Amino acid sequence: MKYVFFFLLLALAQGVCVALLAHPARHLLLWPALSCVVLAYAYARNRPHLVLGKSSDGRISWFWTTLNLPWLFFTWTTWIVLAVFSREPRVSRLEGTNIHLGRWPLLGPDLSRFDVVVDLAAELPRWYRFAHRYEALPNLDGMPLVHDMPRVEIGPDTVVLVHCAQGHGRTASFVALLLCRRGITSTVEEAIALIHDGRPLARMSRSQRRAVVAKLNVQPPADDAGREEEKGARE
Repeated sequence: MKYVFFFLLLALAQGVCVALLAHPARHLLLWPALSCVVLAYAYARNRPHLVLGKSSDGRISWFWTTLNLPWLFFTWTTWIVLAVFSREPRVSRLEGTNIHLGRWPLLGPDLSRFDVVVDLAAELPRWYRFAHRYEALPNLDGMPLVHDMPRVEIGPDTVVLVHCAQGHGRTASFVALLLCRRGITSTVEEAIALIHDGRPLARMSRSQRRAVVAKLNVQPPADDAGREEEKGARE
Protein backbone atom coordinates (compact mmCIF):
# COMPACT_ATOMS: atom_id res chain seq x y z
CA MET A 1 0.00 0.00 0.00
CA LYS A 2 3.02 2.29 0.24
CA TYR A 3 2.76 3.12 -3.46
CA VAL A 4 -0.91 4.01 -3.07
CA PHE A 5 -0.18 6.43 -0.22
CA PHE A 6 2.81 7.85 -2.07
CA PHE A 7 0.82 8.73 -5.18
CA LEU A 8 -2.13 10.05 -3.17
CA LEU A 9 0.18 12.33 -1.17
CA LEU A 10 1.72 13.62 -4.39
CA ALA A 11 -1.73 14.30 -5.82
CA LEU A 12 -2.78 16.09 -2.62
CA ALA A 13 0.37 18.23 -2.60
CA GLN A 14 -0.18 19.26 -6.20
CA GLY A 15 -3.84 20.03 -5.49
CA VAL A 16 -2.82 22.27 -2.58
CA CYS A 17 -0.37 24.09 -4.85
CA VAL A 18 -3.12 24.72 -7.39
CA ALA A 19 -5.33 26.16 -4.64
CA LEU A 20 -2.67 28.36 -3.03
CA LEU A 21 -0.55 29.59 -5.91
CA ALA A 22 -1.53 32.76 -7.73
CA HIS A 23 0.47 32.00 -10.88
CA PRO A 24 -1.75 31.75 -13.99
CA ALA A 25 -0.05 28.48 -15.01
CA ARG A 26 -0.88 26.79 -11.71
CA HIS A 27 -3.68 24.76 -13.29
CA LEU A 28 -1.07 22.79 -15.24
CA LEU A 29 -0.42 20.95 -11.97
CA LEU A 30 -3.81 19.30 -12.35
CA TRP A 31 -2.29 17.07 -15.04
CA PRO A 32 0.32 15.38 -12.82
CA ALA A 33 -2.18 15.37 -9.94
CA LEU A 34 -4.68 13.42 -12.05
CA SER A 35 -1.90 11.08 -13.15
CA CYS A 36 -1.01 10.38 -9.52
CA VAL A 37 -4.65 9.58 -8.69
CA VAL A 38 -4.79 7.12 -11.60
CA LEU A 39 -1.52 5.50 -10.53
CA ALA A 40 -2.71 5.23 -6.93
CA TYR A 41 -5.78 3.37 -8.17
CA ALA A 42 -3.62 1.20 -10.44
CA TYR A 43 -1.51 0.12 -7.46
CA ALA A 44 -4.49 -0.27 -5.15
CA ARG A 45 -6.14 -2.72 -7.58
CA ASN A 46 -2.91 -4.02 -9.19
CA ARG A 47 -3.97 -2.93 -12.67
CA PRO A 48 -0.81 -2.63 -14.81
CA HIS A 49 -2.70 -1.65 -17.97
CA LEU A 50 -3.60 1.72 -16.42
CA VAL A 51 0.02 2.90 -16.74
CA LEU A 52 0.75 2.60 -20.48
CA GLY A 53 -2.02 0.34 -21.73
CA LYS A 54 0.78 -1.95 -22.92
CA SER A 55 -0.25 -4.95 -25.03
CA SER A 56 1.45 -8.34 -25.37
CA ASP A 57 3.33 -7.21 -28.49
CA GLY A 58 4.70 -4.12 -26.72
CA ARG A 59 2.39 -1.55 -28.26
CA ILE A 60 1.20 1.19 -25.94
CA SER A 61 -1.98 3.22 -25.61
CA TRP A 62 -1.43 6.87 -26.37
CA PHE A 63 -4.36 7.78 -24.11
CA TRP A 64 -2.77 6.24 -21.00
CA THR A 65 0.70 7.37 -22.01
CA THR A 66 -0.43 10.98 -22.39
CA LEU A 67 -2.45 10.91 -19.18
CA ASN A 68 0.49 9.57 -17.14
CA LEU A 69 3.26 11.36 -19.05
CA PRO A 70 4.36 13.62 -16.14
CA TRP A 71 5.14 10.60 -13.98
CA LEU A 72 6.41 8.50 -16.89
CA PHE A 73 8.85 11.20 -17.95
CA PHE A 74 10.27 11.27 -14.42
CA THR A 75 10.43 7.45 -14.36
CA TRP A 76 12.20 7.18 -17.71
CA THR A 77 14.69 9.90 -16.81
CA THR A 78 15.45 8.22 -13.49
CA TRP A 79 15.97 4.89 -15.25
CA ILE A 80 18.47 6.41 -17.70
CA VAL A 81 20.48 8.00 -14.87
CA LEU A 82 20.54 4.74 -12.90
CA ALA A 83 21.45 2.70 -15.98
CA VAL A 84 24.35 4.99 -16.89
CA PHE A 85 25.89 4.94 -13.43
CA SER A 86 24.98 1.42 -12.31
CA ARG A 87 27.78 -1.11 -11.87
CA GLU A 88 25.35 -4.00 -12.04
CA PRO A 89 25.62 -6.10 -15.23
CA ARG A 90 23.03 -5.32 -17.85
CA VAL A 91 22.29 -9.03 -18.18
CA SER A 92 23.03 -11.92 -15.81
CA ARG A 93 22.83 -15.61 -16.75
CA LEU A 94 21.67 -18.24 -14.29
CA GLU A 95 24.26 -20.98 -13.89
CA GLY A 96 23.40 -24.17 -15.74
CA THR A 97 20.46 -22.66 -17.63
CA ASN A 98 19.69 -20.57 -20.72
CA ILE A 99 17.76 -18.09 -18.59
CA HIS A 100 19.06 -14.52 -18.47
CA LEU A 101 17.86 -11.73 -16.19
CA GLY A 102 18.37 -8.11 -17.07
CA ARG A 103 17.19 -4.54 -17.03
CA TRP A 104 15.27 -2.77 -19.79
CA PRO A 105 17.60 -3.22 -22.81
CA LEU A 106 17.18 0.30 -24.19
CA LEU A 107 20.92 1.05 -23.90
CA GLY A 108 22.08 -2.47 -24.81
CA PRO A 109 22.99 -5.30 -24.70
CA ASP A 110 23.02 -7.03 -28.09
CA LEU A 111 19.79 -9.04 -28.22
CA SER A 112 20.64 -11.17 -31.25
CA ARG A 113 21.80 -14.10 -29.07
CA PHE A 114 18.35 -14.51 -27.49
CA ASP A 115 15.51 -16.60 -28.88
CA VAL A 116 12.85 -15.02 -26.66
CA VAL A 117 12.50 -11.75 -24.76
CA VAL A 118 9.91 -11.51 -21.98
CA ASP A 119 9.17 -7.89 -21.01
CA LEU A 120 7.60 -7.45 -17.56
CA ALA A 121 7.70 -3.64 -17.27
CA ALA A 122 4.30 -1.95 -17.32
CA GLU A 123 5.84 1.54 -17.24
CA LEU A 124 8.40 1.21 -20.04
CA PRO A 125 7.71 1.16 -23.80
CA ARG A 126 9.41 -1.43 -25.93
CA TRP A 127 11.64 1.08 -27.75
CA TYR A 128 14.18 -1.53 -28.83
CA ARG A 129 14.53 -3.82 -31.82
CA PHE A 130 14.27 -7.58 -31.46
CA ALA A 131 13.83 -9.84 -34.48
CA HIS A 132 12.82 -13.03 -32.68
CA ARG A 133 9.96 -13.92 -30.32
CA TYR A 134 8.92 -11.11 -27.99
CA GLU A 135 6.13 -10.99 -25.45
CA ALA A 136 5.16 -8.27 -23.00
CA LEU A 137 3.62 -9.37 -19.70
CA PRO A 138 3.15 -5.94 -18.06
CA ASN A 139 3.35 -5.86 -14.27
CA LEU A 140 3.68 -3.07 -11.70
CA ASP A 141 6.94 -2.43 -9.91
CA GLY A 142 7.04 -3.98 -6.44
CA MET A 143 3.68 -5.73 -6.86
CA PRO A 144 2.76 -9.42 -7.21
CA LEU A 145 2.71 -10.53 -10.83
CA VAL A 146 -0.65 -10.32 -12.55
CA HIS A 147 0.68 -11.72 -15.82
CA ASP A 148 3.18 -14.57 -15.51
CA MET A 149 2.18 -17.21 -18.12
CA PRO A 150 3.82 -16.43 -21.48
CA ARG A 151 2.24 -17.61 -24.70
CA VAL A 152 5.63 -18.13 -26.31
CA GLU A 153 7.20 -21.50 -25.60
CA ILE A 154 10.26 -21.38 -23.34
CA GLY A 155 11.87 -24.81 -23.55
CA PRO A 156 15.13 -26.11 -22.04
CA ASP A 157 17.11 -25.05 -25.13
CA THR A 158 15.43 -21.64 -25.48
CA VAL A 159 17.81 -18.77 -24.76
CA VAL A 160 15.53 -16.31 -22.98
CA LEU A 161 15.98 -12.81 -21.59
CA VAL A 162 13.54 -11.80 -18.86
CA HIS A 163 13.58 -8.11 -17.98
CA CYS A 164 11.62 -5.49 -16.10
CA ALA A 165 13.05 -2.03 -15.38
CA GLN A 166 16.17 -2.98 -13.40
CA GLY A 167 15.93 -6.77 -13.55
CA HIS A 168 15.10 -7.12 -9.87
CA GLY A 169 11.74 -7.88 -8.21
CA ARG A 170 9.43 -8.59 -11.13
CA THR A 171 12.12 -10.43 -13.03
CA ALA A 172 13.02 -12.52 -9.98
CA SER A 173 9.33 -13.38 -9.46
CA PHE A 174 8.84 -14.53 -13.04
CA VAL A 175 12.08 -16.49 -13.17
CA ALA A 176 11.36 -18.21 -9.85
CA LEU A 177 8.04 -19.39 -11.26
CA LEU A 178 9.72 -20.48 -14.48
CA LEU A 179 12.43 -22.44 -12.65
CA CYS A 180 9.92 -24.30 -10.51
CA ARG A 181 7.42 -24.92 -13.31
CA ARG A 182 10.14 -26.40 -15.50
CA GLY A 183 11.47 -28.53 -12.67
CA ILE A 184 14.91 -26.90 -12.65
CA THR A 185 14.42 -26.21 -8.95
CA SER A 186 12.07 -28.08 -6.66
CA THR A 187 11.31 -25.29 -4.18
CA VAL A 188 10.95 -21.52 -4.19
CA GLU A 189 13.93 -21.28 -1.83
CA GLU A 190 16.14 -23.13 -4.32
CA ALA A 191 14.94 -20.88 -7.12
CA ILE A 192 15.65 -17.76 -5.08
CA ALA A 193 19.14 -19.01 -4.19
CA LEU A 194 19.93 -19.69 -7.86
CA ILE A 195 18.63 -16.25 -8.86
CA HIS A 196 20.66 -14.51 -6.15
CA ASP A 197 23.80 -16.34 -7.22
CA GLY A 198 23.35 -15.04 -10.75
CA ARG A 199 22.01 -11.55 -9.97
CA PRO A 200 22.38 -10.61 -6.29
CA LEU A 201 20.11 -7.54 -6.45
CA ALA A 202 17.23 -9.48 -8.02
CA ARG A 203 15.15 -9.74 -4.87
CA MET A 204 11.39 -10.01 -4.56
CA SER A 205 9.31 -7.92 -2.21
CA ARG A 206 7.46 -9.82 0.51
CA SER A 207 4.18 -9.57 -1.37
CA GLN A 208 5.81 -10.82 -4.55
CA ARG A 209 7.36 -13.77 -2.73
CA ARG A 210 4.06 -14.70 -1.09
CA ALA A 211 2.35 -14.58 -4.47
CA VAL A 212 4.99 -16.82 -6.05
CA VAL A 213 4.63 -19.38 -3.26
CA ALA A 214 0.83 -19.27 -3.52
CA LYS A 215 0.88 -19.78 -7.29
CA LEU A 216 3.25 -22.72 -7.08
CA ASN A 217 1.16 -24.35 -4.36
CA VAL A 218 -1.72 -24.67 -6.82
CA GLN A 219 0.39 -25.59 -9.83
CA PRO A 220 0.27 -29.12 -11.26
CA PRO A 221 3.48 -31.21 -11.19
CA ALA A 222 6.36 -29.94 -13.33
CA ASP A 223 5.75 -32.37 -16.23
CA ASP A 224 2.05 -31.55 -16.38
CA ALA A 225 2.74 -27.82 -16.11
CA GLY A 226 5.22 -28.08 -18.97
CA ARG A 227 2.68 -29.86 -21.17
CA GLU A 228 0.04 -27.24 -20.34
CA GLU A 229 2.44 -24.41 -21.25
CA GLU A 230 3.30 -26.12 -24.56
CA LYS A 231 -0.41 -26.61 -25.29
CA GLY A 232 -1.09 -22.93 -24.52
CA ALA A 233 1.81 -21.87 -26.77
CA ARG A 234 0.41 -23.91 -29.68
CA GLU A 235 -3.04 -22.42 -29.13
